[in-house]
Parts: sequence; structure tokens; C-alpha cells
Amino acid sequence: MLLPMSARWIAERRGRLSRHEPVIIGTPSSGLSVHALKRGPRGVAEEALVRLSQPGLHAERWVWASDGDGFDRLTDFFAGMNDDWRGWTGERTWESLEGELELTARHDGGHIQIDVMLQDELTWRVTTELSLEPGEQLATATRNLQDLLG
Repeated sequence: MLLPMSARWIAERRGRLSRHEPVIIGTPSSGLSVHALKRGPRGVAEEALVRLSQPGLHAERWVWASDGDGFDRLTDFFAGMNDDWRGWTGERTWESLEGELELTARHDGGHIQIDVMLQDELTWRVTTELSLEPGEQLATATRNLQDLLG
């Protein structure tokens, strides 16, 4: 949802809406990216504008952080995968507060597969799979998310 110009201007002046270079998980043409944040009164990121891109598909929406802790659980999710880059057993999952975004990761021995689900509660739901290399690509995504959301 885009704010009308006057409401966007007010939000930016109050420090609630911040735009930045997108943080990309995957690639720009086949990935998940964070494009803007809304911060609460204490400066903690409460919402993020995320975009899911695949060839022929672009879906975006604002998602809520989980449980009032900002996006700490999301950065922990990526940091945990980065720490265990050589592999792990089973699945790891992160979900936004209202379930608009869900990530489920598996390590297949060579790559990290992340199932991504992005939805609007009433009208649409998009699912896809992203593949990340468990080296520099994952480390860069983790570091950039921590810098942005931390």
C-alpha cells in the first residue's frame, strides 16, 4: 500500500517510514527483498515492505514483525542458518506476526532451499522456492538484514 504524498511526507518527517537500498535474499529477479521500514516510537522496526520476485511475478506487501521484538527473530533465523552453513537436519521456519510472510528453510547438502509464502489475508497468496548458496550469498544476506533491522 502506498501512502498519499502528504501522509508519506509526514511519516518520513516523523522518522516512522524509512526507505533504503533493498536488502535482497536471492537475486533481484528471483528473490525476496526488503524495501522500506516503519519504525515505532522507540525506533524498533515494526513493519517492513517486502517484495517477492520470480520471472513473471512480483508481489509485495507490508508485513508485521513478530511479538513486539522487531525483526529480531527474522535476523536470528538467518544468523542460525549462516552459523550452520555446512548443513542441518529438518526444517527451520520463521513467520511474521499476522502470517503474511512465512519462510521455511532446508539444507540439501549443497544449497539452502527456502520456501516463501507471501499473502494478503483475503485476496491472494503466492508461494515459491528460493535457493541460496550457503557461503557468501547467505552471509551477505544475513549481514545486510542485521544491519537494516538490528
